[in-house]
Amino acid sequence: MITSKEILKRLKSALKQFGTYSFDDKGASEIMDLDSIVAELRHMPAKDAGEVLKQVEAGDKKRGQALVDQLALNMEESPEEWFEEVLRVSGITERGGY
Repeated sequence: MITSKEILKRLKSALKQFGTYSFDDKGASEIMDLDSIVAELRHMPAKDAGEVLKQVEAGDKKRGQALVDQLALNMEESPEEWFEEVLRVSGITERGGY
């Protein structure tokens, strides 16, 4: 089960390797393997996955929200009930992202 700390570690590593400009200009999907993160999140109960996303956003004030939004976009193909619960728990729906 992936944790927010592991995702943030991957983010930090990608920023170090590719630079903040690449993340800010091109997005998380260009410098990170988001599919592997999404695959791990999909194997979790929706509540847990939503909590992980919430913690990722809180753990990096500058880029956490952009990363979480991109992960959510990559999860849209998930079962609807599960996906809606993830969005609700993570707080993404409160921002109007979905």
